Amino acid sequence: MKKQRALIMINGVPGDRINYVRGLRQGDPISLMLVVIAMEALTALISKAERSDVLSALPGLRINCTKSSAIVTRGDHRDHDEERIAPILQRSIGAFPCKYL
Repeated sequence: MKKQRALIMINGVPGDRINYVRGLRQGDPISLMLVVIAMEALTALISKAERSDVLSALPGLRINCTKSSAIVTRGDHRDHDEERIAPILQRSIGAFPCKYL
């Protein structure tokens, strides 16, 4: 396998090179989690922009609670963590493999 490299632009300035050997493919279980992490970061940025009056509230964006669930992926006391997390998030607890979209 050929070694790949990438650069990330930060404020228009190229950052350090990132070397990687193996990438993700569609259907990899971790790819879903990376999408969720990216969505969380984007949501935080949008919320911060709204609080700073840089961006007005976005109408029409709602969570479809009937399709949403929380998946506990790590923890020494997973069953206990699931019982504790479900009421906080107000979501059912899911498990892998999970159905996405």
